[in-house]
Amino acid sequence: MSDIDRRHAERLMEQAGLDALVIFQPEAFRYAVGAPAGVATMWGRAGAAIALVPADAATGLAAIASDHTPPARSARLWQRWTCAPIASGSTCSI
Repeated sequence: MSDIDRRHAERLMEQAGLDALVIFQPEAFRYAVGAPAGVATMWGRAGAAIALVPADAATGLAAIASDHTPPARSARLWQRWTCAPIASGSTCSI
């Protein structure tokens, strides 16, 4: 359950002319959503979990939490390029 007083937040956002709050900090995410963001925020990484608090208190909250799972394939980290001098037309090959 969210710890935000939605009615109070609604009044403050209306006064500020805001449609919603977008929350990126892990601590604020937990406060807004009422649940931890999970392993993605163990090291305090802002943006790993995002909460959307609409100005209208009757509208539900939205949340996105990343698991930061790497792809299941390997990737080449570098390529070696061989280039001719610029004066000769600058042709390159891998």
